[in-house]
Amino acid sequence: MLRCAGRPERRPHALVRELSGRYDAVVVGCGPVGATAAILLADAGMRVAIVDESWHPFPFPRVESVDSAALSLFRRVLGAEAEKLSCAPASGPAVYTDKSRLDKPTVKPALYADAESRASIFQPQLEDLLRSALERHARVHEFFGVSARHLANEAEPALMVEDVISGKMGTLSATYLLGCDGAHGFVRVQSGLQLRVLGSPASFLVVDAEAPLDGLAGTSGELHLVADAERPLVYAPLGLRELGARWQFGIRPGEDVPALRAPERIRTLIAPFVAQPERVRVLQHTVYAHTPFVAERWRTRNVFLCGDSAHSTAPFLGGGLSLGAGGVANLCAKLELVWRGMADDALLDAYQAECAPLAEAHVRAAARVGEALWARAGGRGGGGWWAGAPWTRLGIDSALLEHALQPVVPVDASTRDAARVSNALPHARVRVAGGSAAVPLALLQVDRPKIVTTGVVNIGELEALQALPDSVRPRVFSTHAARRLSGTSATALEFAAEAEQRSLFGRAGYVVVLSGGRALGRYAHGEEAALVDEYCAVFRLKPPAASELALARARAKLLMEYSSIDLHSRAAGAHT
Repeated sequence: MLRCAGRPERRPHALVRELSGRYDAVVVGCGPVGATAAILLADAGMRVAIVDESWHPFPFPRVESVDSAALSLFRRVLGAEAEKLSCAPASGPAVYTDKSRLDKPTVKPALYADAESRASIFQPQLEDLLRSALERHARVHEFFGVSARHLANEAEPALMVEDVISGKMGTLSATYLLGCDGAHGFVRVQSGLQLRVLGSPASFLVVDAEAPLDGLAGTSGELHLVADAERPLVYAPLGLRELGARWQFGIRPGEDVPALRAPERIRTLIAPFVAQPERVRVLQHTVYAHTPFVAERWRTRNVFLCGDSAHSTAPFLGGGLSLGAGGVANLCAKLELVWRGMADDALLDAYQAECAPLAEAHVRAAARVGEALWARAGGRGGGGWWAGAPWTRLGIDSALLEHALQPVVPVDASTRDAARVSNALPHARVRVAGGSAAVPLALLQVDRPKIVTTGVVNIGELEALQALPDSVRPRVFSTHAARRLSGTSATALEFAAEAEQRSLFGRAGYVVVLSGGRALGRYAHGEEAALVDEYCAVFRLKPPAASELALARARAKLLMEYSSIDLHSRAAGAHT
């Protein structure tokens, strides 16, 4: 069995904790999305219960890689323990029609992910670290080895649960309940929320192996989509100590699955990708069936769907966990504002409005890639049709794929509400309407809102925003055009060249980008009041109390003093 090395034995909390109680939030499902949600809500001050039928994380990885926005979020909730997480550089998908020539992709997006845009991870290890973080959190009660049995959603959600060993029953009630329990989730079914199927169902044989990179074919970290004449497959040489490579082989209708899973057959299937068979050890293999879908509604009263419960994507483009992580960060920030009384309940409806379009586009794109790969396996796509075909010839939105791999954040000078951007990353490029080529903005981590301004930060002009909770408080950076000057402080971000600064800003004084890569717009110096009003309007915030503004002014004064000292020291060091 494929498991994390050094996994501690955990005592089932259900045996020592009462199975009844009232909480601010109940999270059903303790995968990466559910565990992250519980930590984010507990960090916001809520009392949280998290329920999972399993005492330990699922031992087999279901995800090979995440984008760096999701990785940034996981590192944030793990804190100091994040350094234990095994990662390796990864990149996005490319199509190959000859499995013996994995050095020559047939179809490749024009913009390709750099090594820092994605990371390979070992999912069981991530889940283990997240569970350890939950156990250390004083405001989280874990109910592991506890099964959800019935969900009532009247005045407030009430979840009937059962200890899987003793059969003891209890009820957990809460202001909010999050269903993070997967594609076949109990919460969605109990809530009567319907699915919209976006592609054909398919089955896959998944094979995980321990292997050194120099013994494998292909590009390390790349998602290889192989349009093989026999069957489509997804191959990922990951380069992790715990997991060297993964194959996902499509299973043809009517195929003899037990014969396909035989050890000698598996060795035959992976042989074209293995240069040194004696150095490759198959760790596990399993079969799973998948249907791509998006839930029609992600909210009913105070019950919310998150992650695979809300959207489930085929494996051809990756990104499922990244979508789930981004969505749960969006929701938890909104829940905190409403729970604190700083925003109206209607804000929670924006969760689906903001996250569902990207999820649906991604699920549809992955389904279309899968259908194209299956078409060739069925003899309906000859080599001539594939040779040099762009993504658009496969019926894929190439702009969507380019955004997913190395996105561009558009900021339109003519409108405050610029187009939403799919999956913007910390290493995204930022393009301003009327500007020149897109420029990299290295610190544009999209798990936190950012305000980037030219010149020295006058944080006092934006003091009202400093009174907001941490999850939605924007990080304010100032650009400084100084050759070879790099690095950041709490309030400073320096560009390497003045041309990049002009390209990004034009004549604007501020560029505002929200969490999830949504560009709010550009503002001139002197338009700070409009910036604050429109930023608060995004979150439907109520006016901050006088005491909160006083706290904001004090924080602003400290930040200005720190910024002044830090910027002078950096500038002095850069020119010595």
